[in-house]
Order: sequence, then structure tokens, then C-alpha cells
Amino acid sequence: MILETDDRVPRGGVDRRPGWYSSFLFGSHWQSRAGGAVLVVLWILAAAYLLSYRLRGWIPHDEGTIAQSAERALLGELPHRDFDEGYTGAQTWLHAGAFRLLGTRLGSLRTLLYLFALAFVPALYAIARRAARPATAALVSAAALVWTVPNYFASLPSWYNLFFAVFGALAVLKHVETARIKWLFFAGICAGASIAMKIVGLYDVAAVLLFLAYREGEASRARSGRPGRGYGFAYTVTAGGAIFLFVLIRVLRSRLELMDVFHFVLPTAVVVAVVVGLEWRSPHGPFSARLTAFGRLALPFLAGVALPLLLFLVPYVATNSLASLVDGLFVRPQRQIATVRWHLPPFGTVVAAAPYALLLAFPRLAPAGRRGTAIACACLSALLVALLLTADKPDVYRAIWNSARSLGPVTVIIGSWRLARSGDRMAPARRQQLFLLMSLVALITLVQFPFSAPIYFCYAAAFIPLALLVLVSAEVRPSPLHGCVLLFYIAFAMFFLNPGYVFRLGDVPGRYRADADLDLPRGGIRVSAADSATYRELAAAVEEKGSGPYIYAGPDCPEVYFLCGKRNPSRFFFEHLSSFYGDSEGILRLLESRGVRVVVWNTSPDFSRRLQENYRAALASRFPHSRPIGKFVLMWRD
Repeated sequence: MILETDDRVPRGGVDRRPGWYSSFLFGSHWQSRAGGAVLVVLWILAAAYLLSYRLRGWIPHDEGTIAQSAERALLGELPHRDFDEGYTGAQTWLHAGAFRLLGTRLGSLRTLLYLFALAFVPALYAIARRAARPATAALVSAAALVWTVPNYFASLPSWYNLFFAVFGALAVLKHVETARIKWLFFAGICAGASIAMKIVGLYDVAAVLLFLAYREGEASRARSGRPGRGYGFAYTVTAGGAIFLFVLIRVLRSRLELMDVFHFVLPTAVVVAVVVGLEWRSPHGPFSARLTAFGRLALPFLAGVALPLLLFLVPYVATNSLASLVDGLFVRPQRQIATVRWHLPPFGTVVAAAPYALLLAFPRLAPAGRRGTAIACACLSALLVALLLTADKPDVYRAIWNSARSLGPVTVIIGSWRLARSGDRMAPARRQQLFLLMSLVALITLVQFPFSAPIYFCYAAAFIPLALLVLVSAEVRPSPLHGCVLLFYIAFAMFFLNPGYVFRLGDVPGRYRADADLDLPRGGIRVSAADSATYRELAAAVEEKGSGPYIYAGPDCPEVYFLCGKRNPSRFFFEHLSSFYGDSEGILRLLESRGVRVVVWNTSPDFSRRLQENYRAALASRFPHSRPIGKFVLMWRD
């Protein structure tokens, strides 16, 4: 059987005095020689697999944004105060540290991401190991890995949001096993670090708080044994859940289509309903005692959240720059939300997930007995192999992709239904594992709003196979059909998603060719031959024509500053977010004040509109010489 659960403590091979790292991952009850050997093999294979993707490909403006931000931080500038930081800001300092230790080049940022990804793999395995035997846990971990980082190996904060959410989930599971408060504090540190990377780390905080409310309800039932008559805490939980859903809908209101409701509102509403339903079905204990018990869980977690955020605030408080931080986190991003959007696919694409959803919802549909199971596995395997053999066709590729993308809401809905029906038949620890992972699936998925490009699904995808594993493992006899589906999704990701690239991910299959080194002192990654030639020629021309530390490059090409080793005269990386875009007199005054002698004009910006004729004419009058280089026009004056 390819999918087997393991609720037993292994008899042999237990390390009675585990080291701190192995203790964090497994604890003494989860270690065995077989499990350790499988982890080592998984880790080596994952390290080799990730290494093949580490330096491959780029989106120039993404690399330019994170690299230029880190360099400006190294020069003493403060994110949000001195330049338009695109995220919260902690990652900029992390990248600055990577530059200082590994060298100021794009390859250094990839190395940093690679190291975090190597820590991500055993954390995935440790979570999966709590619901399955080593081989199955390794396959589930592999599925979580190949659907995430290899699809876009760029050191963007959304990956770190995912990493810290996984580390935090593991810490919460450690708390479930040991009841030790220190694990909640550590989970809070992970969530706070996630927020310091990118504000969407708040979704992780919300997911864990929902879980703690559920855990307190379960613990209260176990303590008292019989329902009481006090409904005060039930009213409180209901009000809190209603307020949370109201705030969520307010955040999403600018784009609340049917698919948004299915992916973002419904899963969250379902997990909230599970917590509220538990309270009204069997309330236990007086209000004060319940509130105190919840506080003993939530306060250590929130204290952990606060710690990295307070450290992050220190330079802003010291320089009296809190107003700039608030503006950069909550005011300026609204302009970006209003201008940069990507919609989810049509609601009809959910149908692709229906066959597997039926198997999850009605496990008795799977044939019983060895003969029936073998025939069903053979038939399903033949069908899935046929799909893989035709997955190079866009319609088949999109159907498989959409089936995976819809599994998040499907898992939450079916898992919540299973929790509601199971009563006490499911072990308390398994119920809490399932609810935690469902909460994370429901909330972390919100990273896709409002820019629901396919790669944003990958930023949350790791929790789906983990939640599915716990859901399936709760069955009396998990069907091997689930193992066939698991192998199918792993193969699809390895042979069709990973070889492609973020540009056409989820739309059209293809193989991305990064066939040339970005052979510049600040490069260190592999890109297309055309990009390599363009940026080499551009950097050489800027060096030849330019004098002084500043150039002007735009619209939307922050990578030019970094690769050419020149400084940006403004605080903006993307012109559509700037205060002077379209103001030809304003930009000319800025360039004159910085002594700019070279302008790099991007003829095909990704976000901002192209330069208007009067704007280009004003630049041409001040910088009369020009030369086309790829998609750029180099302009300079003597």
C-alpha cells in the first residue's frame, strides 16, 4: 500500500536523547532508523534537484527590485523612508546581509533562498511524518516541494512567508504533542518574521489564532466531560468569527467574483464555522475560565509575533520615521492594488477537481478487497499515465493545473465536513492536526489576492498535500488510489511545471531555456541568450558614456541600476507609482540636480504606460545622443 498511516510509536531505533534540531522536527516519539534514513535520502535528492534550478531564469524587474533595495540598505538608506520598499522591509536587510557575506550579485540572493529551501524540506517531512510512514511522508514532502520553489527560484518574500508558515505549523504541532508553551512562542516568532518580510504574514497569524480557539474548545470538552449551560464564550467566538469574516470581505470587496468567493471566502468561512459550531454544539465551562484558558494559549503566541516586529521597528523609532513606515505599508500599496491585478480562471475550471473530490468525500466509493483494489489502481494508473502522455497539449495541461488549484478549497470543505461528522471517532491529536492544516490552507491561499497569477498559487501550495495527507490518514483504511493521485501530481510538476517558467505557468506547457550566464560582475545567474547579450552590451555602454554615480532608467527597469552599478536618482522603482511620472519638467529638474548624463529608456515596460511623446521629446532635448540596445534606448549627453 503506497499510502499508509503510522500512529504507532516505533519500538526500535528511538533516540532517547535527541539533539535540539531533531527534537524540534520529530521529538523522541517520532524518530526511527527507517524514518531518519528516508529523511537523509529525501534531503539529498531535494538538494540536488533544487540545485539544478537555483540559478535558472529571472524576471528582470523582480531581481532588480530586491537587489537594488538591498544595495540601498547597505548604503545606509532606510526602507520606506528613503526609497519605495515593495514589501515590509526585513527581507531587504536579510538580502543586504547576503550581499555583505557572499558578494553583491544576484547569485548571492539565490544562495540565500537555496539555504532556506533546504531547511524547508525536513520541516515538510516532519509534519507529514506525524500522519504517515516514512516513505509516504517523503512522497508528500516531495509533492509540496515540486509544486513550490522550483517553479520560480527568485528570492522573493512570498517564499519566505511560506517557509515561516511551515516552520510555525511544525512548532504548533509540537505544542499539540507536548503542551509546552515555548512552542507557541516559537510559532509566534515565525509568524512575526513572516509579517516583517511581507504584510501577508498576517494570514498566518489569523490561521494559528483560529486553531488555538479550536484547540481550547477541544481541551475544554476533554476537561469537563459533559456540556455545560454557559454560552458566554460561544457568543464571544461567534462575534469574533463574524467580525473576522466581515473584515475579510471588506478587504476583498474590490474584486469579489464567484471564483474569489470559492477560493478565498468560502474556505475561511468554513473553518470559522467549525470553531463556532464546536462551541454551540457542546459548550463547556464558565466564560471567565474559558477566556483565561484561551489567553494562556494566545498570549504566548502573540508575544512571539511581537518580538521580531518590535526589533524591526527599532530603526524607525530611532530615526523618527514611523510615519514613513505606515505610509509605505498601508497607504502607497493601495495605488498598486488599484493598478496591478490578475483574475482567477473561470469558475467552470473547478470541475477538473471533481473526480478526486468525490473520492475524498466518499471514501467508500473505492473498491474493497485486494482484487478490487488492484483492478481500480490499475485502471486509475492507466488513466493518469494517459493524461501525463498528453499533458503537452494546452487543454490537458490547463485541466490538470486547474484541478490542483481547486484542491485547496475542496480539502477545507471536505475536511471540515469530516470533522463535523467524526465526533469522537477521530483521535483528538488527528482532529487538531487536520484543523490546523485546513486553517493554513484557507488563510495562506489569500496571498493570491489581488494578483492571482498562477505562481501565487505556488506560494501557498505546500499546505495542500499536507492537509490531504492528514485527511486521508483519518480514514479507517486509506485507499491506495490516493497514492496513485499523489504520484501523478508529483510527475506532472516535475515533467511539465518545473521545466517551464513563471511566464506561462498554468497556461501553456513549455520548456524554458536559460542558456547563457548573465556574465556581469553583479550577475551570477543563468538567463536567456538574448537577455544576456542585451544587458552585457547595456552595462558596457553605460560604463563608457556615463560619469558619476547616477543614471536614470525607466520605466520599470530597476535591474538596470543594479547590474550597471549605478544609483537611482529617485525613490521609485516603478514609474506608475511615482509622483513625477508624466511630469517632464519635474523629472528633468531631478536629473539635473543629480548630475545625470545617461538615460536608459525602456520601450516595453511591464506595468507603467509607455513614455508619452512630449516626455520623450523633453528627454531627447536634454540627452541628444541615442543608441538602441535590445528593448532599451540608451540616451546620453556630452
